Amino acid sequence: MTRKMIIILGKAIPYEVRVSERAQRLRIAVLSDGRIVITQPHAIDDDTAEKYIVSKKAWIYKKLEERQCRSVNELKNQGRASDLAKYKVDAYILARAKVQLWNKLLKFPYNDIVIKDLKSRWGSCSQNGELAFNYRILFLPDELQDYVTVHELCHLQVPNHTEKFWQLVERALPNYQELAKTIRAL
Repeated sequence: MTRKMIIILGKAIPYEVRVSERAQRLRIAVLSDGRIVITQPHAIDDDTAEKYIVSKKAWIYKKLEERQCRSVNELKNQGRASDLAKYKVDAYILARAKVQLWNKLLKFPYNDIVIKDLKSRWGSCSQNGELAFNYRILFLPDELQDYVTVHELCHLQVPNHTEKFWQLVERALPNYQELAKTIRAL
């Protein structure tokens, strides 16, 4: 199994490629947990498979949007230890991509990115510059993933929620108040 990324509407989306001796055609599956799995026949080369996946971006996006329409209760009730293990790598890939994207604008130095099973928060920022993200960030809509990322990056400069902090957040996300309200409701 190989892990790769595809960019859909500016969002880096991880997917798994499984090469199969028995498969006779390329198959894309968006699983109920949101993972994307590509089954590639052994006889098909990687370039052909890559072109096929790119041609199916719209379908993949539609399926992911359907998956993100989960109820608030489903999102809150996730949290078994096996879930963290299952999603940790994909959550890290996503968080790293989001931090790199937003830090091009903010330019705040940080030390590390970690993924945790945070019970009551979407992220945190330590005094030593470590950014921690809840693995459930994978299941948030893109704009809320951005909000969590920007929020934690801004804590690198201002460790509390003062007016100066919110001004930094607003510089990156002018609609931050709407996003903050939405994420608090989850």
